[in-house]
Amino acid sequence: MANNRVVRFDNVNTKMNGASADGALGQASFGPVTAGLSNASFNMPESLSINPAGRLFVANSVNRRALVFRAAASKPGGAPADGVLGKSVFTSNDAAPASATSLQKPVGVTCDGNGRIWVADESYNRVTRFQANDNSARIASIKRQIKKQKKALKKAKRAKRNPH
Repeated sequence: MANNRVVRFDNVNTKMNGASADGALGQASFGPVTAGLSNASFNMPESLSINPAGRLFVANSVNRRALVFRAAASKPGGAPADGVLGKSVFTSNDAAPASATSLQKPVGVTCDGNGRIWVADESYNRVTRFQANDNSARIASIKRQIKKQKKALKKAKRAKRNPH
């Protein structure tokens, strides 16, 4: 059974083993836990990463998305996410064809020092790069790959027309 939440421990260096968490995202309380599909709930969070600006990114595999929480350390328990990657809305987990804006089963997420978020997608067998900025977390992925594929396709078509 999954708890479908991310817990926060403040001042971890002063905590004793077995200490209680100070906050949780993905659930309204520490009590009974349920899976959900909203801007304040998870269904199987798999991985998380925090960037230098304090944004928390959570790969949420069953909901086919990653949620973004700005200033996550200061958010109260049950606070809603500020953004979503892999979906256009918080309340959809419909399967979508592979594209530069979709995720199917995100199982890992990490951030680099240049403001990029990397999401490992188990079902699509790829890692997708998103760009974080002050206004939103948006995708900056696969354009080069698509460009290369189009170029290769044009080259193949030319070669087929002119076999010499």
